[in-house]
Amino acid sequence: MKTIPFNNKTFVKKKKQKYPRNKFFSYHNKNLSNRNFNFKDFRNSNSIHSHFTNASFYGTFFNKSTLKFCGFNGATFQSVDFVNCNFKGSRFKGTKFIHCSFKECKFEKVNFENAEFINCISSANYFKKSKRFPKNVELKREMSCDNELFVGIRERYENKVLLNSLTKLNIGRLLNFFSLKQITDGLDELNKKDFSYICFSHLTKFIEKNSY
Repeated sequence: MKTIPFNNKTFVKKKKQKYPRNKFFSYHNKNLSNRNFNFKDFRNSNSIHSHFTNASFYGTFFNKSTLKFCGFNGATFQSVDFVNCNFKGSRFKGTKFIHCSFKECKFEKVNFENAEFINCISSANYFKKSKRFPKNVELKREMSCDNELFVGIRERYENKVLLNSLTKLNIGRLLNFFSLKQITDGLDELNKKDFSYICFSHLTKFIEKNSY
């Protein structure tokens, strides 16, 4: 899966701004319902009062992303890492989160009514200021991967692109969701593919595919 070829105009950095803003995926008062944002790059984006109803986010990049007072009702997020994101005042009614992780995110006054969290990693503390967060949700903690297992898994493969994605963090996350056999069976298939880049969503996709 190839990454998006951004040019110099995509990210714009202003004075006193630590990170350049992502203009390409920043929206103001836009209706983006039913759109496909799979593998798109929302890093350093800044959106407000926009609607992403029933949109699809598979393997999408969210890092230092701000999406305030936006609507994500009925949307699906799968194999997405949310890092340092601010979703203040946004709505996630009936939204599905599958194999997602949340780290240092802000959900002040966010509405999670009827949202589903399936095999997600996070600290419950991030959701304290949200509204209608599902009571029966069990958020997993990141599982550490011991060095012997980490080395053993990596020694199975020669694909350099795959090896770049097999970090201790990613292997630990996979162990939260799958058995060791499921992981190696999926990675064995992925090892045969010719990708220029492999992210966490590729790993889960091939593991799930070979688990049935």
